[in-house]
Amino acid sequence: MTCSYRYTKTLVRTDLVQRVFYLVTTVGIPVNHSTSVVQSQVPMETPLEHATGTNSYELEKIDWIWKEAARRNRWMLEQAGERVKLFLRKQVGITCPCIPDDVHKQPVNNDPLCYGTGIIGGYEGPYDIIIAPDDSEKRISQKETGRTVEHTYESWTGPTPLLAHRDFFVKINGERYSIGAVRMPTSRGMVLQQHFTVGHFDEKDIRHKVPVDNPVKYMAVEFRPSGPEQEASTEITNKPDIPAERQLRGETDAWGNTEY
Repeated sequence: MTCSYRYTKTLVRTDLVQRVFYLVTTVGIPVNHSTSVVQSQVPMETPLEHATGTNSYELEKIDWIWKEAARRNRWMLEQAGERVKLFLRKQVGITCPCIPDDVHKQPVNNDPLCYGTGIIGGYEGPYDIIIAPDDSEKRISQKETGRTVEHTYESWTGPTPLLAHRDFFVKINGERYSIGAVRMPTSRGMVLQQHFTVGHFDEKDIRHKVPVDNPVKYMAVEFRPSGPEQEASTEITNKPDIPAERQLRGETDAWGNTEY
């Protein structure tokens, strides 16, 4: 059997940190195994929907034991984590006109088309993810360029989506934080978590102009409405299947997840 592989050198990047996902299928000519007769000269390919996506970080497929571990980590994040909007920095795409030539390849830092990335659009997203809560101090320092906010800490999230240096996320209060070095604890090559450092960047940064297209929705920290309009509603309890006289009332979905 002869296998042929093709790739586009200018499209699939192999330098720096890459986030390229693959769907590998097989192509061949159908043969009747009982008679060894070729049934057709038309090549057939395994349907893409039957293939499992993979990437260069996934050295081994995750088994059911570690799937359960990742699921429990996800449960912890759902109870006490922080909902954020994630933006992934583009690695391939249409080159921005702000790059002067093919020699220097240095984009303009405050360009509104690429936001300093060199690729039109700049970032992909936003994606809703949950990260570990903030546990560090925030202070204001005086520098040569003026006063700035210093707020850096380490956080973690699940195995997906894959994070990389220079991605950023938006908190529910509108603050934006850049993602630094990413560390991926693994077991036999299976990515289980992603630990990374984050740092606050000021409002003058061009990344503050990246639009958040879809509205911010954080169900676990969303307070239930109160007032006459809520009292007139037919839903008088958080858990309809539990009698009102013995139900513990809470203000968030996380409260109900921990109590019931």
